[in-house]
Amino acid sequence: MKKIVLVIMSVLAMLFITEAQARSASYKVINVSVGDRLNIREGPSFRTTALSSMPYNARNIRVLLWAKEKTGKHYWVKIVWNDQFGWVNSYYLNAKKPKKKNPQILRCNGTEPFWSANVYKNTMKVEVLGYSKFKAKVKFNGRPMNSLIGTRIVNARSKGHSAVLMTEKHYCSDGMSDEQYGYKAIMLVNGHQAYSGCCN
Repeated sequence: MKKIVLVIMSVLAMLFITEAQARSASYKVINVSVGDRLNIREGPSFRTTALSSMPYNARNIRVLLWAKEKTGKHYWVKIVWNDQFGWVNSYYLNAKKPKKKNPQILRCNGTEPFWSANVYKNTMKVEVLGYSKFKAKVKFNGRPMNSLIGTRIVNARSKGHSAVLMTEKHYCSDGMSDEQYGYKAIMLVNGHQAYSGCCN
C-alpha cells in the first residue's frame, strides 16, 4: 500500500513540475564574470550547499514561477537548468526577450470611409469598411533613393489583392480623435481605390 501511495505521489509531483516548467519564463545568467560560474544551491540562501553550477553565459534557464523567497535583502528563485533543480539569487538572472518573428512597423488608418493598414515585417493587413479585407505578403518596404528620410513605400500582394502604401514624415490628424500621428499616408488598394490617412 505504501509503495502505491509513493508511486502516485511521485507521478503527481512530476505533473506539477512539468506544468510549472510550462508556465515559466526563459532566463539567462548575468552579473557573473567571464569564466566564472554561478552556484545552484540547495535552498534560498548563500549558506546552503551548492548542488552544481552554471557557466557565466548559461541560457535557457527555467524559473519556476511558484517558487520565490526573500532572504534578507536578496530574492531567490527556484530554477531548472539541464535537468538540474535548485535555488539561485535572482540578481544573477535576466529574462530573455523573445524575438518577434514578424514585428509591426506601421499602424495606419483613415476615415470616410474608415480604413486601416497594419504593416509588419513580412505582411500587411488591410481593411476598408464595406469594401475589402485581406492579408498580403510584403514585396517591398523601403525608401525611394532620392527622397527625404521619413518617406516610405510598402508594396504588398496576395492572390487577388494588392496594396501600395506611401508615407511621409509629417504631423497628421485623423479628424476623429485627439491622437497625433507622425506620418501622412496614401494607400492604393487593388490598383483602383485610393485612400488618405495617418500612420504611427
